[in-house]
Amino acid sequence: MACEQQLRETQSTQILPNEVTTEQQSLLVVKKLLAIAVSCITYLRGLFPEKAYGSKYVEEQKVMILREERSCPGARQIVQCRNNKRVAKIPCGSVKRASILLVRKLYTLMQNLGPLPDSVCLNMKLSYYDEVTPQEYQPPGFKEGNSDSMVFEKEPVNLTMGEVVTPFHTLKVDVTTEKKRLEQIDDEEPVCERERGARKMEAKNRPPLATVSPSHRIIYHQC
Repeated sequence: MACEQQLRETQSTQILPNEVTTEQQSLLVVKKLLAIAVSCITYLRGLFPEKAYGSKYVEEQKVMILREERSCPGARQIVQCRNNKRVAKIPCGSVKRASILLVRKLYTLMQNLGPLPDSVCLNMKLSYYDEVTPQEYQPPGFKEGNSDSMVFEKEPVNLTMGEVVTPFHTLKVDVTTEKKRLEQIDDEEPVCERERGARKMEAKNRPPLATVSPSHRIIYHQC
């Protein structure tokens, strides 16, 4: 048990360190959080097979992380985008606290949503500002997109999972799902469960379609 606990603490430190340094270290933390979020959604929604994931711990929360699996091209594409450079550190405990809260909220929601249809497709959209991005720049693995919105069959609702702010970057995770799905969760779950901190997610009254201003270029990655 002691060995297992020590291993968990080591894994947790590697994923979300207590300290951050410079812009490079900040970028690395954001990349790791993005990897955790994407892995969480794809794992709990059943988009890739079990063998495409490895387990790690963020504090006491077990998380499944996508790994490079030869027999799963889609998962391999995502993993190859990760950068594992290491740099020196400076204190920044609030980053870890916010990161842990974000991961817990995301896992709680994903575990309670109903199953997806048998036939699904994963789309990843990347947007950036034209005024600070070279016109000829094309992100590897993406292609030019012609749509800037998401369409839902039923009324959607936006949930704020959390926000992690470093001295150089901000990572904010919002999840948009059908309102009816959340109502079903509330009907089935005991009140004591709904009142837990990890389930307190802010629902905002936003337009049904997620749009991006004309100053953005929309790029799609599909697998």
